[in-house]
Amino acid sequence: MSDTHSPFESYHKIAESAGGWRLSEADTRALNKVPWVVTEKIHGANFSFLTDGRELRCAKRKALLGSDESFFQHEAVLARHQGAVSLLFERLQAEREEIEVIQLYGELFGGGYPHPDVPPVPDVYPIQTGVWYAPGVRFCAFDVALTLQSGERVFLAYDEMTALLEELEIPCAEPLMIGSLGDCLEFPVRFSSTIPALLGLPPLPDDDNLAEGVVLKPVPFVEVETEGGPLRPILKLKIAEFSEDDRYHQARPWPKRDEQGAGYALDLLEWEMMARVNVNRLDNAISKIGRVEGADDPRRAELLSLFVEDVWEDLAVAHADELGCVRAEERELLRAVLLDEAQALLQSRLG
Repeated sequence: MSDTHSPFESYHKIAESAGGWRLSEADTRALNKVPWVVTEKIHGANFSFLTDGRELRCAKRKALLGSDESFFQHEAVLARHQGAVSLLFERLQAEREEIEVIQLYGELFGGGYPHPDVPPVPDVYPIQTGVWYAPGVRFCAFDVALTLQSGERVFLAYDEMTALLEELEIPCAEPLMIGSLGDCLEFPVRFSSTIPALLGLPPLPDDDNLAEGVVLKPVPFVEVETEGGPLRPILKLKIAEFSEDDRYHQARPWPKRDEQGAGYALDLLEWEMMARVNVNRLDNAISKIGRVEGADDPRRAELLSLFVEDVWEDLAVAHADELGCVRAEERELLRAVLLDEAQALLQSRLG
């Protein structure tokens, strides 16, 4: 599988609100009829395995990894799981001969666990900070995509995936709750991470190792048609400390609509855009490409572009109507302001 001919696909962006889906009433009713599952959202780096049964490749969020490219010391994870991933392909293809490639999506996490009875792993550093999971680098799967001979791409149902992965001893997202969509939306997102206990580690002394949040998805594979094309309805709900939107931290006052409403759309867009320029979002962007070391790192430009596009894409989804109301030159002005603010944030964060 070469980089140019592989069926690699980046995992789709997960919504933080069902409102952004813009579903019909019929689709909304249908989603309320299927069971949903709640799993802990791991604060790490998106990572996947891709295999056609002959070759196995690893990937970060946006691209396949090169043969000599290291991504958060993923080599240990590859060595630990490559045999099981190959067996997973064999099992699936034995049941469905039309399968050409599978892509096992998951999260790299860990790299530090500040407990007096848990020794650190030499030369290993935290992939993300804020939640402590394990001293070494670990992998947890959350989805399996199947590319068929027809070119169609489908995903395993959650219960089928977990049964297979548990049998092959590949760690996967454990259910915190299974129920209706309404019930799952009521699940409390503020809780101590369940991951250390699953790995057999003692709780941290202060016992406030809060999870980043939760992910909600249908148990069966579900896809609905929307104005923007097919959509897998999956939600992520984060606690305020991990929000990528500074409204939760009250960092900026809400713009006030003037009596005539003139300029309100532009003011609102600037406010919403600036609320998204923050360290949490930048750290998540870093997790997609790997650590960036200093001003001379060639990945710095890639990081800046990725961060700016992530902010703009999020803004465009959340405020499509307002963006449609402003002139093209005003949108360009917003983009210029965004680029300046992003560069300043990178400078303050990375030097």
